[in-house]
Amino acid sequence: MNLISGETYISLPPGTALLPDQTADMKGEVPSIGSYNIRRRDGRKLANFLGKQTILGVRVVAKDSTTTSNETVLGNSIFGSDDDMNSESVLSLATQIKACSYDKMNIIMAIDRSGASQNSGDVSILNGMITVRIPFTSTTQGDAIMRNAVSMEINEIFDLNSPEELADYIIYCLPPGTFKKGKIAYAYMNSWLSVFNDEWCTSASLLMHELGHSMNFGHSNGGQEPGPSGYQLGAYGDESGKMGYAYPNKKGPRSCFNAAKSYQAGWYKDKGITINFSGNIPCFDGVLHGIADYPIANTVLLRVQTTSSDYYINYNAKKGINQGTQEAGDMVTVVSRPRGPRDSYAESDLVAKLESGEVYSFSDYTISVGKIDIGKGTAEVTVLPAGQNSCNMKN
Repeated sequence: MNLISGETYISLPPGTALLPDQTADMKGEVPSIGSYNIRRRDGRKLANFLGKQTILGVRVVAKDSTTTSNETVLGNSIFGSDDDMNSESVLSLATQIKACSYDKMNIIMAIDRSGASQNSGDVSILNGMITVRIPFTSTTQGDAIMRNAVSMEINEIFDLNSPEELADYIIYCLPPGTFKKGKIAYAYMNSWLSVFNDEWCTSASLLMHELGHSMNFGHSNGGQEPGPSGYQLGAYGDESGKMGYAYPNKKGPRSCFNAAKSYQAGWYKDKGITINFSGNIPCFDGVLHGIADYPIANTVLLRVQTTSSDYYINYNAKKGINQGTQEAGDMVTVVSRPRGPRDSYAESDLVAKLESGEVYSFSDYTISVGKIDIGKGTAEVTVLPAGQNSCNMKN
């Protein structure tokens, strides 16, 4: 197997001793080698935003510490059911994905399965969760070593080459003290694994954020261009959707993804319009609904193609499935990202958030916002090429 930086892991067997000369005594055993990033056998990795997607949650018992929440609590944060928009119960990952995708993507539990190992004894996947024991690994060794030890233990329990054989996505919930201070989670892009710092495994927003990375979403950043006041510049600065900052809250906030990620997911593509100089639609003059009103809307998303970047426009209605958006609520947002295939990885920048009567110009286009009707959940929007005073088509 070829070793690839960022994709390949090497796990040392239990009981391995590190010697003074920096070599390892593996007591006659051999290390485990696997990959975090194998999704398709033809070599191209493609995120899947549709259909049923299985998830396995992993709780860890290490040498000196244990994941704080039990399997039931963790499983409820990942798979719990909540059909009441005003509920005070836990807002699960499955609930959020089901709502935001309008049932186009559904999170389901990994299939129940039994296995055994010397460390964990007889153990089973039940209701999408499993607890693994790694008695030779401590939190002081850090998240990378513990992550690899967990992968190796799962492989041994179920006689696997890689844990990814068990589910489309796998969530490792590591014990407190494993991560460096300030680090809360990470995920491998367009891959199967995400790793969380203990109770952050119950954060509604962070579960959605890291799954977004697994689906090849980049971060949603603050604007890098001059614009209206109130911007948070830099990484994570776009809080209009789930790929910006995350919050240590089991119950919310209830929101979806920004305009760029919404386009990438393809969940609203039947009610999206692409604008460019060379196509059939060079401009837009019409009404945008927020995604909470997707079933009754004509248009919820605009993509404006320019030479180097695409710009995505939506009305960020603060209601229903998006009632907890943390920025630009009930405003029209403009988000940019580099040109590329729809499913390609790219970070995005929030470059404008507009109220009624405001205008923003970018790359030979101008967007003007007319009346915003919060009651109806609509915004009147016009997008025109530079120098053009009106749109010759009504959208």
